[in-house]
Amino acid sequence: MRTYTLEDMDRLAEQALDSACLTIQQALFNDATGDGTKLDGGIASMFFTGEAEDIIKKILIDYIRTEINFAQPIE
Repeated sequence: MRTYTLEDMDRLAEQALDSACLTIQQALFNDATGDGTKLDGGIASMFFTGEAEDIIKKILIDYIRTEINFAQPIE
């Protein structure tokens, strides 16, 4: 199995957070509503800055580590 660095896990956690925010934005402001709302990620980037981002990313990295550990072959 591939070895993952902390940088790899941090990048994956960042992608997961971005995906979660996009899912929420799309559910709330579906283009089909025609209300003209733009999904630029501005609110998400303000909300998930500093402590909030650190907390969420730590949780996601802990989850990534758990997935990696359970994926290891049993010898």
